[in-house]
Amino acid sequence: MIKFIPVFCFLVLFVSGISVSAQNFKSLDNDSFRVAIENCLEESDEGLCEIYGATSGYGTMPSWDTSKVTDMSQAFDSMPPSYESRESFNADIAAWDVSNVTNMSGMFYNTEMFNADIGAWDVSSVTDMSNMFWNNKSFNADIGAWDVSSVTNMSSMFHRNYVFNRDIGAWNVSNVTDFSSMFYNTEVFNKDISAWNVGKATDMSSMFSNNKVFNAKIGDWDVGNVNNLGYMFSDTSFNQNINNWDISEVSDISGMLANNLSFNQPLSDWDVSNVTNMSRVFQNSNFNQDISSWDVGNVGDMSGMFAQNPSFNQDIREWKVTIRVNLKGMFDGASSMINDFGVEASPPANWFFYLSNAQLNDRNFAEAIEECLSEAPIDGKCYSSPHGIMPFWDTTDLTDMSGAFKERTKFNANISLWNVNNVKNMSEMFYSASSFDHDIRVWNVQNLLKVDDMFSKADRMKEVFYVQDKDPIDWFNTISEKNTPDLSSDCMKICDLGFWEKTVSKDLGSTVGEKFGKQVIGNGKLFSTDVSKSSPFLIAAKKNGTLKVQNWIKLSSEASDLQSFGLSKLHIAAAHGKVSEIKSEIENGTDINLRTKLGHTPLHYAAAYGSVKSLRFLLNARAKIDARGKWGETALHAAVASETDNNLKYLLRKGGIKMPKDKNGMTPLHFAAGFGNVKAISTLLNLGADANRPDKIGSAPVFYANIFRQTEALQLFGSHEKSCECKN
Repeated sequence: MIKFIPVFCFLVLFVSGISVSAQNFKSLDNDSFRVAIENCLEESDEGLCEIYGATSGYGTMPSWDTSKVTDMSQAFDSMPPSYESRESFNADIAAWDVSNVTNMSGMFYNTEMFNADIGAWDVSSVTDMSNMFWNNKSFNADIGAWDVSSVTNMSSMFHRNYVFNRDIGAWNVSNVTDFSSMFYNTEVFNKDISAWNVGKATDMSSMFSNNKVFNAKIGDWDVGNVNNLGYMFSDTSFNQNINNWDISEVSDISGMLANNLSFNQPLSDWDVSNVTNMSRVFQNSNFNQDISSWDVGNVGDMSGMFAQNPSFNQDIREWKVTIRVNLKGMFDGASSMINDFGVEASPPANWFFYLSNAQLNDRNFAEAIEECLSEAPIDGKCYSSPHGIMPFWDTTDLTDMSGAFKERTKFNANISLWNVNNVKNMSEMFYSASSFDHDIRVWNVQNLLKVDDMFSKADRMKEVFYVQDKDPIDWFNTISEKNTPDLSSDCMKICDLGFWEKTVSKDLGSTVGEKFGKQVIGNGKLFSTDVSKSSPFLIAAKKNGTLKVQNWIKLSSEASDLQSFGLSKLHIAAAHGKVSEIKSEIENGTDINLRTKLGHTPLHYAAAYGSVKSLRFLLNARAKIDARGKWGETALHAAVASETDNNLKYLLRKGGIKMPKDKNGMTPLHFAAGFGNVKAISTLLNLGADANRPDKIGSAPVFYANIFRQTEALQLFGSHEKSCECKN
């Protein structure tokens, strides 16, 4: 009896000659639409559900009135009761009225057999087509005439559709913001979509990933609003010029060209200044273009960036990376980089020439102090801080330091090198910082306005520097003529440690720098004039204009001039700071620690005349930082001959705060005093160099500042409390 009813209904319909498809059926709405799909497909996976159509009044699926339906999302995906019914679904629904539908997301998801001709559909109201044909292995209907001008989301639209390859180049996609994974694993799609207007796109991640054939010329696309290009061309053969793309808003290019063995186009014009993720971008690829000019200052992740890339061998050590950048496996298996640069698979951050710290500002300053002093409460050497250790913080942008070290009784970090030019407020900065006692009078406080209680209860500052609570601004910049030591006083005799017992030439002439080199360095005797036994870079006191560098490093091409000092092309390249020439000489087999007749290595010359860039290159290439010349002078000694203190600071950071002595017992501070290099003297004193350490003839650094009339140096020594500790 149960089976008789449907059979009877069918016979009645048949005998009556009534055609189900010819009836005026009821309209479906959003709710009834989904119920109807479930019931109809129980009867027929092609939607020819005549019994359900008759009993429900909707008719068979091809004839449904869907004019009131607005949501067809996931209409035929794997819903209960039967996965198989959806997998084999292939109803002819070409006649549906979808003009009011706004959402077709996932509509044919997992319908492996669906391939109806729906090219005439009016989809002009649809805004979401994401996942629409996801994992459909049959659909290849001509939908090139669709009006998709309202669509904003096409993510994964043809994801894993293995056969679709229709011309959709005329689509108006100008409102689409999300193209992520749109053609992911679409094995045959390779149509020309170069004319697409993608100006509103924000996400193109994995758009063509794993599509082995796509290679359309899309170099003119406007991607100026895109922020995610991650894995866009990974596992593809794409190899078109996209150097003109404006990716200034992009934050993620991770894996963008990973496993793409074809792409090797220039990318030097890309603005990557906002990119934070570059992990695996060129992993297992053959990319080898010059990208050394990229601004990677905001990148936090470079892990696996060139892993398993055998071709890349560009010099990217001038990239300014942050101290916390993730470099794990950056060059893992990158044979050319490893062989050409000797870099480790996971390089240390200081492999790059310009290791930079995160920028400090008024908003994050207090938090930065808290984090740093939690790690290193006394000296502020917080190596895990994104801003670096406190003594070397870049405080250029700060305007407010009020209360910075308030009631931090243990704090005593040397922050004398801070740039406080723009600071306006230092109120209570050292309030009850009772241990702090570093000389910060060299600070430029030209814009300082508020200093209320700046040094209140700062006991050591008052004890050592006599700073007062009232008007501490007057205390700054007291390095002046009044601080110059009295050269006739008993105090000076004590400080000089034997200066007055020595015979000093009265006629020093005008070339004091040169005479310093001849007389002091020479062969160990105070008044040696044997220039041939003097260090050329030490004689060249550029600050005094007495002996130009060219006279010693012999920039002429005369071989005899070069040979007279045993100078190699590597030494000269180091002196000029020309990294490319240094690299070339090393590649040609020149020993990186090759010594001149005076025992000087290229590192000595880079320290005296070159740049931080050349120093970094040499040290990263395994130059010996502790190499000594004929008289025991190190690169630190040489660095004080430089016009700036940048080389000196860099070597101090790389080798630690050490004061090496040459064979005459002279430290870099002795040399700096003789040259009158105020910047070097200030740096060394602020980092703890002993201003009273005597050399082998019993003279402290101030002796050489005096003998060669270095007035500014004398003033600086005089202002430094520890350089003259007199006892009554």
